[in-house]
Amino acid sequence: MKLTSGKDGCSRINNNYYNDYADKIKAFFSALRSNQISPYVVMDGGYEIDRRKHETHVRRARERISKSKETTSSEARFAPMLSRLTFLAVIVNMKIPFVVCDFEADHDIATLANAFQCPVLSNDSDFFVYDLIKGYIPLDSFFVSESSCIGKVYYAKYMQNVFPGLKIPRLPILAVTLGNDYIKRKNLYKFYSTLPDDPSKINLNVIQRKAIRFSISASLDDASSRLE
Repeated sequence: MKLTSGKDGCSRINNNYYNDYADKIKAFFSALRSNQISPYVVMDGGYEIDRRKHETHVRRARERISKSKETTSSEARFAPMLSRLTFLAVIVNMKIPFVVCDFEADHDIATLANAFQCPVLSNDSDFFVYDLIKGYIPLDSFFVSESSCIGKVYYAKYMQNVFPGLKIPRLPILAVTLGNDYIKRKNLYKFYSTLPDDPSKINLNVIQRKAIRFSISASLDDASSRLE
């Protein structure tokens, strides 16, 4: 079995000790191999030159700084400054195949996963809307030891069973209308106000119901023009 690991794989630890971090990475990938799982790591590269996600990157950097101040708590979780270099050093030493993309890796991860016929392991919720043949495994749901591994696998195609009419090609519309790293939710309020509510009894808030109904009924061209 192959497993394509996304950019968030095995990146959080409880303290700032790099030896401990390196040991955890080694243990994680050793356990995968013990279960006959061949990992392939795909990592983000540089920031997009159009700076569309600049505010998101700044916000997340501030969150990491804030979390770093919680080191007196055993529950504090953050990635230390040199965690990326430490991670790379370990996987190179273990001969784990990897690639660093030019920019954001999501599309490349999905493409490789389908080519390899393997699931994606990551904590990036974007993969919920990718049509992944072998599915998406959220990292927080995945547990592995030397003798076994368990995890929850999600398939975009099964969303059609929960939301009849919501076909896979329309999932990107839903992702955009629910809010994303490029558009602040407050900038979508005027758009939401033009949408009729969905009278269904589904247990979601008004905005979520409106977004799902719009995603089911709107064409890609209509969605593009309405969201401009």
